[in-house]
Amino acid sequence: MQRDDFYYLFVNANCIAELAIDASELAKILADDAATPADSDATVDPMIPDSLDELDMDALDGMAFFGDDSVPEITEDAAPQPDVPAAPAEGSNAFDINVYMQNAYAMAPELGERIDRAFARADHSKIDALMARLPPPSASIVTQLSGDDLQPLLDLYKADDGDLSELVIQIRQSDS
Repeated sequence: MQRDDFYYLFVNANCIAELAIDASELAKILADDAATPADSDATVDPMIPDSLDELDMDALDGMAFFGDDSVPEITEDAAPQPDVPAAPAEGSNAFDINVYMQNAYAMAPELGERIDRAFARADHSKIDALMARLPPPSASIVTQLSGDDLQPLLDLYKADDGDLSELVIQIRQSDS
């Protein structure tokens, strides 16, 4: 498998895995999270400082964490934002799988190194064997897909197709 084909397989497999969580499952996950009690101020250890300004850094004197006595300046730059299509019309909260897929492919520059590492780790012979066993329309999984094009693959995955499920697992494991 060529690196370009793997790129599309990587993005599409991850999109399938993410989109397979249907609304009822997502609602259950969110409900379970909401049912978990949050720590109140009374349960938080009062000895934990509220900010970095309150930390006693004297305990670290003489320790060279960065190879010398200089400490690099740490800045919190905003994460790079990909060029993404326009958001849905104001007031519209409807999910659009086509916009989702466009946004996924727009992340290509940020995903490059990650996909290269996954490509190097992937079991290509196993991936090729799984790909050969997929139903014919599934061959498009190694191309850029619209949301409408991805939907049959998503339906196949939700129907517990063993080969597609194993392929998604293989791709996701290559990324760990």
